[in-house]
Amino acid sequence: MELIDVQLSMGQMALLLILYGAFVWFGHPEYLLGIYLSYIAWVRSVLFGPIANTWVLMVAMVIASFIYILHAGRFRFLPSQGKWFASWMCLWWIWMFVLLLCLHNHELQLILLRIFLCFVIAPILILLIFSHDITRVKGFTIAYVIASICGGLLTLYENEISLHYLLTDPLLTHRGVAFLGIYNYHWFAQIFAISIILITALYLNNVHKIVRFILLIVIAILGYFLYVAGSRHSILGLILSFSLLIVWAFRRLRNSFFSLAIILGLIIFLSAWFYQTAPAILTRSNTSGVEDALLSSTSERVQLWEKGLENFANSPIWGTGFEQYVTTHNFFIGVLADQGLVGFVMLIGLMVFWGQLTYSVWTDPRSSPLTIWRLAFWCISFFCLFHSQFNGNVLSSIELYWSIVLIWSLGSSDAEEEPTFSTDALEPSVIKA
Repeated sequence: MELIDVQLSMGQMALLLILYGAFVWFGHPEYLLGIYLSYIAWVRSVLFGPIANTWVLMVAMVIASFIYILHAGRFRFLPSQGKWFASWMCLWWIWMFVLLLCLHNHELQLILLRIFLCFVIAPILILLIFSHDITRVKGFTIAYVIASICGGLLTLYENEISLHYLLTDPLLTHRGVAFLGIYNYHWFAQIFAISIILITALYLNNVHKIVRFILLIVIAILGYFLYVAGSRHSILGLILSFSLLIVWAFRRLRNSFFSLAIILGLIIFLSAWFYQTAPAILTRSNTSGVEDALLSSTSERVQLWEKGLENFANSPIWGTGFEQYVTTHNFFIGVLADQGLVGFVMLIGLMVFWGQLTYSVWTDPRSSPLTIWRLAFWCISFFCLFHSQFNGNVLSSIELYWSIVLIWSLGSSDAEEEPTFSTDALEPSVIKA
């Protein structure tokens, strides 16, 4: 079933205007940004009158950011450590922008420029305004998760699947709906995997049993949408990320190790039950088991990776300039194919910086709320890197960028007396050496 755009009614538009207006009036860009970045889970355009709701959110975010700056009394845009990274990313983005301007396919050019400017660069600029404030980061998390669940419910509604029907057929085995009718179900699924990691951070930072129980229910809801979307790489990426989180907790947060084990056990139990009830969601109809399904999927992607490397060999310096966009389904090969060695060198800088952040997160001896949040965002970045090796590219992996920025910014947060890491070893002069 093909999902169509959703036209909001006058009442719905009025309700959203009141909600957005409140966030703007009180200077809370974090809530608006959380809604904006989880918007992929809606897998359609929600029309706010004659325009898309994303543009209304964008305007509201910009105004709310200015009000936040005025209320804050002082403004610190970049973290105190690792400022060279901002210059590095700017150079890379300029290179990508030039390549996009040179595209011969003007229809594809407009689509990619919109993704690049509105979903890669703009969110980072808004995020840097408040990302050092851990309270604001929590607000961003709450908005992101709630908006994601709303996107999942909207998808059920658009497929004419009622909550009453779900009680009798929760995995839609008799409905005949594959991947919830979503063309790019991987984008949909990864939003819910990321939301589970974010909720886990809230869980670890909350001591109230009732609140924790509610958060476990939220994790179950998010896990449901993750599974019925049918993205095997998102499920596997979440399990790997969560396993690393448990390893960290065993070393640094013994009191919460049992809680994390409960959440992972819940995820594994639901996955096992879902697989027993509706195995076709993971195996697909043309394979006999998960192993065969993974081999078939890997074989298809190997062919795409070979095609990407062939494109790189044909134009090794500056690549194909995004003319063959989304053919590789691999972040690193995609950069080589689309941007050549120039783009790949810039990607190496990103990975080196991520490696430095990784070292700072895993060697931090503290177990404060700030440390837990940094680890959660590291898990998201790890998940995105894993996921992008099978389904991502440099423009679609937007969660990778904002999760790295949050690790970086929280590392210089005012909540700590001293910076939690130093990037002196990563200054350009050292890299050149």
